[in-house]
Amino acid sequence: MKRRELVIRFTLLGEPIGKARARTYPQMDKDNRVIYRNGKPVMESKTPGKTKAWEEYISLVARQAAARHNLREPIPRGTPVTLGCLFFMSIPSSWNPKKKQQAREGTIKPTGVPDLSNLFKCIEDGAEKVLWHNDSQITCYGTVDGAQSQKLYAREARTEVEVRATLYLS
Repeated sequence: MKRRELVIRFTLLGEPIGKARARTYPQMDKDNRVIYRNGKPVMESKTPGKTKAWEEYISLVARQAAARHNLREPIPRGTPVTLGCLFFMSIPSSWNPKKKQQAREGTIKPTGVPDLSNLFKCIEDGAEKVLWHNDSQITCYGTVDGAQSQKLYAREARTEVEVRATLYLS
């Protein structure tokens, strides 16, 4: 059995977006009336548009990265995956020059929303069925080029992603 160390790296351009909670609404008919079944309103959940668009972009870029590494199918089920992400947030334009410099140097880090877990969740869901079958395969949050996964400030907002797995080929 051959062993292959898989390392896939890619960059997502733009401000990192955290996973927003799905919104649940009563289902409506064509006349804009609530639909009932067994005396209870039928509910439906919708992922907010901004989250959905970001996850679709992640899927597209992940698919391109997988193709560059000849990964034609997701990493096999049961294979542990390590996911590393560096989330580079925009420096607020309202900050004074000194504070902007501290942000660029890493002295100040983004402590506001979106939180790190929701940023990861978007990556996990966006790359699902492309890089891995299910995000339950992610067993560890790792590094990107040796840097621990984290939120940082930068002049250009982006997300750097690194996926690692050991594949056993017959």
